[in-house]
Amino acid sequence: MTLWPGNRLRTRLANASLRVRVMVAAAMLVTATSVVMGALGTTVLRGYLLDRADTQLLTFASVSRVTGWPPPKLVRGGPAQLPSLFLVEGISAERPPAAPS
Repeated sequence: MTLWPGNRLRTRLANASLRVRVMVAAAMLVTATSVVMGALGTTVLRGYLLDRADTQLLTFASVSRVTGWPPPKLVRGGPAQLPSLFLVEGISAERPPAAPS
């Protein structure tokens, strides 16, 4: 009679000492816990980082100067300016974006 690999493992584990069975159970619990915590940590960190990026972009959009399109030409030799050639567009899931004016 041929035993399936799962049956062989079960037979070996049943014949093993208590120390081996406890170590196998502990290794399985540590593996399962590591997988669950890794998935949970990745999901929570992803949400946090996306929220943080959204907040930073909204803050930048509210602080930055609003200029028309196309952006004004840079004048050489004029007063030093920070770059202002940014386009910040907020897109919400609730309503479609407004048409540019």
